[in-house]
Amino acid sequence: MAYCFQVNLKHLSHLEIVENHKTKTQHTKVLKEPSLWLVESRNWTDFTSATIYISWEDSQKTVEEITIELNSIKNNIINKDLA
Repeated sequence: MAYCFQVNLKHLSHLEIVENHKTKTQHTKVLKEPSLWLVESRNWTDFTSATIYISWEDSQKTVEEITIELNSIKNNIINKDLA
């Protein structure tokens, strides 16, 4: 499922990932830039359990995705060294 972040992404404009002020993602991973994840930061003055749960769940999923990506890079480097 693809989501769209609609936030201030002007500092990422050179990556050409923003269309109509939105960036398409699958979970938090940017579809047009597979080495980039966008994680929402919330205003923690509102301590609703749903907000905390969603943010915690998103953070955990993002860490898992980044770990998989880094392990893949590491394995590619090891395989090149062995070749």
